[in-house]
Amino acid sequence: SVRVLQSKLLPPQTSDTIKRERLLFLLASIPKRRLATVVAGAGYGKTTAVAQVNAHLNVSTVWYRPDESDRDLVTFLSYLLAGIRQYFPEIGAETAKRLDGDKNISKELESVLTTFLSEIEEVVEEELIIVLDDYHTVQHSQEIRKTLAFLLKHATPNVHFILISRANIDLPLSRLQAMREVIEITEEDLAFTVHETSQLFSQLFDITLNQRTAETVQQKTGGWISGLMLLYHSLKGKSFQELEKTLQRLPGTVKTISRYL
Repeated sequence: SVRVLQSKLLPPQTSDTIKRERLLFLLASIPKRRLATVVAGAGYGKTTAVAQVNAHLNVSTVWYRPDESDRDLVTFLSYLLAGIRQYFPEIGAETAKRLDGDKNISKELESVLTTFLSEIEEVVEEELIIVLDDYHTVQHSQEIRKTLAFLLKHATPNVHFILISRANIDLPLSRLQAMREVIEITEEDLAFTVHETSQLFSQLFDITLNQRTAETVQQKTGGWISGLMLLYHSLKGKSFQELEKTLQRLPGTVKTISRYL
């Protein structure tokens, strides 16, 4: 009975982005782990990094970007089911029936989730990745946290999860961490290095930075990708000589970045 917006189930495009081999290497073992968490502030390229890895792995991937309106348990599970049905249309008849019922799903949560997982087990034999982008928008829901904890504990080994969030993920992960089943990507991992900063300016902006200038830019922005993009927009129209001079003498703040913040 829940209307599903397909736009919430579309993976992001990765065209016009630079391939970050370092992050591809860090995330390449996702199909061998239960969970990957990607946690950083806004504008650090979390979604792009995971989308690039997803394209590289070539594994069936459900990409679900919830928002605050999806904190309702029936809505959340309906979207998960709809995402999986994109690959396996025959899955979920019994689960959908349970979700459409008049009963309080919260009181029968484990039973509903058991039905959901058993239907997946019957059909899905290949590797399946479920990405929850912007997970921070729904993690304050106790029911959704219980749902994720149950799925992480009981899903078959061929089902993997990636949680992308701006806030620390509030789930009981110590058991999975002890079993080395969790890949954790942090803001520090996502920040652009000096080399990646040079690569960004060269490949996307057609600007070649010398080593010293690249180091200055990386240091001033902290490798924050949104900061680097905004910095470029504030420099458009300058000659190469003006560009070098401006970048070498970057102030503590750049107006374009300040306005954004």
